Amino acid sequence: MLPLKENEIRLLVFNADSSTAADYSLIHVSLDHPPKFYALSYAWADESLFPSSETPTRHHIRLDGNDTLVGPNLSAALEAWRTNEYSCIPPWVDFLCIDQLNISERNHQVLRMYSIYDKAAMVTVWLGPDTHDSGLAFDFMRTFAREAEDVQWIRRTILEHTYSREWHAVDHLLHRNWWRRVWIIQEMVAATEIDFVCGGQTVQRNIVLEFFSSLISRDATYRRLLLREEGILLSGDAITLANIYLRSNAWEKRNLLQTIYTTGRSSATDNRDKVYGVLGLAYDAGKLIGTPNYSLSIEEVYKRFAVSWVREYATLEFLSLSGLPVFPRSPSLCLPTWTPDFNHRKISSLNSKIRPATPTNAAQDYKADATFSNDLETLTARGICFDIIDGVGYSTWGAENGLANYQMQQSKSQAMAYTSAVDTIEALSRTLIGDSIIKRKPYTGQDTLSAFMRCYQACIKNKGGDSADIKDNSATNFGTWYEHHRDFNIGGNSLHDWVTSVSSECHFSDEVETTEERYIHKLAISHGPNRRLLTTSKGYFGLGVNTCMPGDLVCVLYGCSTPVLLRRVEDHYTFLGEAYLHGIMNGEAIGSLQRGELNEKSFIIR
Repeated sequence: MLPLKENEIRLLVFNADSSTAADYSLIHVSLDHPPKFYALSYAWADESLFPSSETPTRHHIRLDGNDTLVGPNLSAALEAWRTNEYSCIPPWVDFLCIDQLNISERNHQVLRMYSIYDKAAMVTVWLGPDTHDSGLAFDFMRTFAREAEDVQWIRRTILEHTYSREWHAVDHLLHRNWWRRVWIIQEMVAATEIDFVCGGQTVQRNIVLEFFSSLISRDATYRRLLLREEGILLSGDAITLANIYLRSNAWEKRNLLQTIYTTGRSSATDNRDKVYGVLGLAYDAGKLIGTPNYSLSIEEVYKRFAVSWVREYATLEFLSLSGLPVFPRSPSLCLPTWTPDFNHRKISSLNSKIRPATPTNAAQDYKADATFSNDLETLTARGICFDIIDGVGYSTWGAENGLANYQMQQSKSQAMAYTSAVDTIEALSRTLIGDSIIKRKPYTGQDTLSAFMRCYQACIKNKGGDSADIKDNSATNFGTWYEHHRDFNIGGNSLHDWVTSVSSECHFSDEVETTEERYIHKLAISHGPNRRLLTTSKGYFGLGVNTCMPGDLVCVLYGCSTPVLLRRVEDHYTFLGEAYLHGIMNGEAIGSLQRGELNEKSFIIR
C-alpha cells in the first residue's frame, strides 16, 4: 500500500466497470476535509454465523489489482454493500483501509478511529446474513418496547409462550459477535447516523435502543422466567453494552480506568485492544497511554497502564479491578496479582470512584504511597491492616468449580461490631448486596432490612407448603441461600437465631413488592456465585472473593476507595481482590489510625 500522509485515510471504491464482481480500489483522502463517506462496523469472526468447526471457504476480493483474502463475514458485508443503493458512496473498512503489516501505521491509525467514525456521514452496522429468523427479531423489538411498561404483560406472554419463536430469534441475534466487540463502542459513540443491516433488512438505531432500554428496566421480571419457560438466557453483556453506546450524545468522556471498566464486558481478538480500543472515549488517554504500541505484550500494556495511573493520579483505584471477582484472571497471562487483567469483566465493582454506586471512601483523602520494582513485578504500598477474616460462608462458585474450601467455615470469634439484633441483621442484609440501593429515593438501610425479612418470611411460608409470595420462584432462590447459611456463626449465635429474634421483635408486612425481586436479583449478582459472605475477628460482616479463607487480611491501602484482601506468602503478599466490610467503607479505618488504634505498614505485593 502507498504510505499515508499526515492525517490521511484510505477509502474503498467499488470498480463497477470491472468484469470481476468484487473489484475494489483504495483512494487517499484528508480527514480534515473528507468527501462524503460511510464507515463499516462489523465483526471479523463470528462463530454463530461461520463456525470454525466447518470447512472454511476462502473469500477473496481484488484490491488495487491484487488478490486479497478477507474473512467470510466481511466478504458478506461487502457483497451486501455492492448491491445496496448507496454503493456509490465509498466506505472506510478497517481491515482494508489500514496497512495491517505496518505496525507503525496501525499504532497511529488507532488514535484516529474515533475521528473517522465521527466524520463518517453514516455508520453501517453489519450484523451478518439473515439467519435464525433475524427479521422476526427486529419486529419483536418494536413490540416489546411498546408493551414492556406492563409487567403483567411480560409475565403472561412468557408463561403462555406467546412469543416463543420471537424470543429465540432475539437470542440468536444477540449471540452474534458484533454486540460484544470492544471497537464498536467508540464507533457507535462517535457516529452521528447509524443503520443496522442484517441480510437484506435495515433497522434504525432508535428501535434497537428502545428495546434494550426496556429489557434493562425489566431485567428482574423477565430473566428467570425466560430461562425457565424457554431455556433462554439472553446475553447480558450485549444488552448492557448496547444500552451504553447506542444512546445518541449520552456518552460522557470518563477517565481511562472508568472507561475500561464500563466497556469491560466487550471482547477483543487482541486483548491489548481492551485498552487501545477505547482510547478515543477517555479524556486522559493521551497522558496515560500516548500512542498505542503493538510491539508490547498484553502483560506489559496492562502493567504500564497501572504504573501510569499511579504516577498521574496518586491513587490505587485500579486495585478494585485486580484479582477476583470483577475481572477474573486469564490462565494464559503471567501477571502480578496486583495488576488488573482486563480480558473480560464478570460483575460490578464496589468502588464508587469507578462506577456509580453507593459511595465508598475507605481511604478518605489519603493519597497512594506506592512504588514499583524496575521489572514491574512488585508493588509496594502503604496502608492499614484493619482486620482478619475469621469465618467464610458457602461458596456456590467454589462448589461448581472444585474449590477445596467451598463449604462454610465457622467463625471462632465471639466479637460483634453491631449493637443489637436488628442492627446485626440490617448490616447482614446490606452486606449481602454490597449496600446497593434497591428502590428509588427516599431510601434507607431499613428498606434493605425489610426486603430481606420479607424474603425470609416468604421462604418460611413456602417451606410450610403455602404458595409463594415472591413471584418467579424468587423465594426458592433466597431459600437456597438461607439453607446454606442458617447455621452460620455470628457472635456466638447462628444466623437463624438472629433472624428469628428480629422476626419476633419487629413487624414486617407480608405484602410483596418489586423491592423483594430486586433484592434477590442483587443478591444473586453481588453475592451468589461471585462473592462469599465473611466475618472477621472483630465481628464485622463482609463480602470477599470466593477464594478467601480464614486468616486472610482485610486492609485499607492509601489511595484505594474499597478495602482489599491480602494473603501472606512468605516474605510478601498476594492480592486477592476488593472487599466490602460493613462499617469501614467510608473512612472509619482511617479514623482508627488517627486515634492511634491502628498502625500503618508497607505491603509488598506480587
